Amino acid sequence: MKTLKLTVKDISLIVVLTAITFVFTTIITISTPATHGFLNIGETGVYLSALIGGPIVGAIAGGLGSALADLALGYAIYAPGTFIIKGIEGFLAGYLSRILIKSKKLIKVSLASFVSAIIIIFLYVMAAGGITLRFGVFGQTVNIPISFGVIMGIAILLGIALIALSLIGKVYSDLSLACLISGVEMVYGYYLYESLLFGAKIALLEVIPNFIQPIAGIIISIPLVATLMEMGVNVDIGRFISEVSKAKKESSK
Repeated sequence: MKTLKLTVKDISLIVVLTAITFVFTTIITISTPATHGFLNIGETGVYLSALIGGPIVGAIAGGLGSALADLALGYAIYAPGTFIIKGIEGFLAGYLSRILIKSKKLIKVSLASFVSAIIIIFLYVMAAGGITLRFGVFGQTVNIPISFGVIMGIAILLGIALIALSLIGKVYSDLSLACLISGVEMVYGYYLYESLLFGAKIALLEVIPNFIQPIAGIIISIPLVATLMEMGVNVDIGRFISEVSKAKKESSK
C-alpha cells in the first residue's frame, strides 16, 4: 500500500485540499465560550482529503487546512493541537477506509463495538449529573442543560450507528464507518488537549457538541466522493476499491 511516497500529483492535491478544508472549517462557525473554541463543518474537508488523496494527503491537508483556519479565525491557541489531532483524523479516515473495505464483517463489527464501548463508558463515568452546554450565538451566550439520561441516550445512539454501519457491509457504509471512527479520535483528541488547557470539567462540555462535526462531515463528504467516483474521477479510494475488486475476481477463478 503506497502511503509514504508523495508524488507531484499528491503535492498538488495537498494544496487544493488544504484550501478546501480551510474553507469548510471557516464557512460556518459557532463559538463555544467555555473552551474558547468553535464548532464547524471542517470534517467535510478532512474526509474529502483522506478519501480523494489517501491517508498521507488526508493527514497533511486535513491537519494543515484546519490549523490555518484556527489561526485565521483568531483561535491560535488551538492551532498546534488541531494540526496533530486533525492530521491523525485525516490519516485514520484514509487508512481505515482501505482496511474496512477488504475486511470481513466480524472485524468491522468488533471494531465498531469496541469504539462504541469507549464512547458509552467514557460518558457514563465522566458525565454523571449531566452537563450544561454553552454556545455563542449573535454575541449572546446560550446555555443548554443536558441531563445524564439524554447524554447516555446520545452515546447509545452513536454506538448503534457505528454497529449498524459495520453490519451493512457496503462500500459507502464502510467509508462512513471509517470516517466516524476517525471522528471519535478527533472528539477525544480535543478533550485531552482542552483538558490540558482548561481542565477536564471544562473540556467535557465540548465532547457531545463535537460529535456533530464528524456526522456533518460524513453527510456532506460521502455523497460528494460517491458522485466523483460515479463520474469516473480517479480518486484514491476509488482506485483502491477497483484493486480489491480485481483481486477478488482473480482469486475466485
